[in-house]
Amino acid sequence: MKIVCVCAMGLGSSLILKMNVEKALEKLDLKEAVVEVADTGSARGANPDIIVSSHQFCEELADMNLPLIEVVNYTDVPYIEGELKKILGI
Repeated sequence: MKIVCVCAMGLGSSLILKMNVEKALEKLDLKEAVVEVADTGSARGANPDIIVSSHQFCEELADMNLPLIEVVNYTDVPYIEGELKKILGI
């Protein structure tokens, strides 16, 4: 499973998201997941299974028709964990 964290440049807030998504995955004991960072253009070509980002970028990438985790607080690991549970049905 590939999860892509998206921000404007694929460098700043997406790195914070990546670290917190990895923490959530660790709590869920999902070791096979790969987490990457990207800007919106690169995210389209990354072939992700799930995208994690802010409202603006989730809205922009909604046409990809895959699960989106829209975050407000990039450091809210319990929220990210809960959203992953919903998406993965666990």
